[in-house]
Amino acid sequence: MIAGRPEIWAEVDYAVEREMAVRVQDVLIRRLHLFYEFRDHAQGVVTAVAGRMRKLLGWDETREAEELRDYFKA
Repeated sequence: MIAGRPEIWAEVDYAVEREMAVRVQDVLIRRLHLFYEFRDHAQGVVTAVAGRMRKLLGWDETREAEELRDYFKA
């Protein structure tokens, strides 16, 4: 996912399963702060995070696309 940051998957899972996060923006901006840590605002990982959240939350393709669209507008 992110070179040198293998814990990110566990943090995404935790945010969804334990903290009830349901938005990609919430996970990458508020909970993991990756939006602020990377020059590209974590745009290099947002698709992978959305895919992971899709599996965890049972999203369909439309919901995943909406989440990506909303993130890139942030």
